[in-house]
Amino acid sequence: MARAIPDLDLAAFSSLLEALYSGHFETPPWQRFLEQLRTLTGGRLVALGFCRPNPEHPGATFFTGDDLEGMNLRRYAEEYSALDPFVNLPDGTPVTLEDMLPMAALRETAFYRDFLRPFDVAQVLGLDIHDQGRVALLLRVQRSEQAPRFGEDEKALFALLEPHLRQVLRAVQRDRERVSEHSLFESITGHLEMGTILLNRQCRVAYSNPVARHLLERGDGLREIQGGLVATSRADNRDLQVLLEACCAAGDGNTSLARAISLPRPGQESGLHLLVKPLSPAAEDALAPEFRGDEHAARAVVYIRIPDPLDAGHKDLLEQLFALTPSEARLALALANGMSLDEIAEHLCVSRNTLRTQLRTTFQKTGVNQQSALVSLVLRSVTGLG
Repeated sequence: MARAIPDLDLAAFSSLLEALYSGHFETPPWQRFLEQLRTLTGGRLVALGFCRPNPEHPGATFFTGDDLEGMNLRRYAEEYSALDPFVNLPDGTPVTLEDMLPMAALRETAFYRDFLRPFDVAQVLGLDIHDQGRVALLLRVQRSEQAPRFGEDEKALFALLEPHLRQVLRAVQRDRERVSEHSLFESITGHLEMGTILLNRQCRVAYSNPVARHLLERGDGLREIQGGLVATSRADNRDLQVLLEACCAAGDGNTSLARAISLPRPGQESGLHLLVKPLSPAAEDALAPEFRGDEHAARAVVYIRIPDPLDAGHKDLLEQLFALTPSEARLALALANGMSLDEIAEHLCVSRNTLRTQLRTTFQKTGVNQQSALVSLVLRSVTGLG
């Protein structure tokens, strides 16, 4: 017989939603939401998770309920998560454990015998929210075997919560992106002052910090002409423009398009290292109002650093990462340091044909097919550029 949910009126549901949306700011998180849901459903234990526990990771799950001290979550992750039959539920559909596995069959499993029965748990109601083909959020309520079965009332409550759980998931993901943006900026600016430039959809400069403005005014490898960024080297400028246009046109903050490029500086041994990436939605939200909201809003960010030249230590690392020969690694580093093939040939006293042969094998080993892509790969692999 299905158990009716008591007192689920508009006020109770409104209080439950308020606790859900504000739960991120509690310590520990979401305790009011979990307690209210436990009261409404008569559960022994309620869980809200953003990463399912597994043997490699204990997960990111928040609980409330009876006997939490005895419920060894790490032991579940390490020993029982692989045995749990109640995983990978259909996206957004409330399901009970008994829907998937009859009670008689459940009692025959090691998971029931060794994990559920010692804690007087046999009934589970769950909801999974998927994102990009994986379970990104899970909600569970557990009852004892002697308690009334979960019925349509409880499933209806979970169905009402489903769109709100998706909104909470998006908020958590955007917070993670903010942390990622901050970590990226910190990693790339850890050793030297960093030039930062924001570009709008038309690839025009919307903002530049003092370091970037100083570089642009000097024309030190990079200039601002009619609002656009232009490399002082004509050959490198073609690659730069392709890169900038792709990042400024990218939709929905597709940060997978992040690319690095090295630009030579006239008369200088070391060039400029640039990381260009579309702004994530979280980063756009963090901008000042003048950089948001219309066609002139910032769409991409350019980080600029003047590094020490990549050295022998980086060469050894490249050899290990991509199984390059010493000659191939030396060539890749020289290109990343902003040298042309002619300059490398003269510096190493080898012919251009020899370098081209080494370049072809380097392409094969690294999985790229252009010099600009190779430079980007090297900078991203052995420096702080993303």
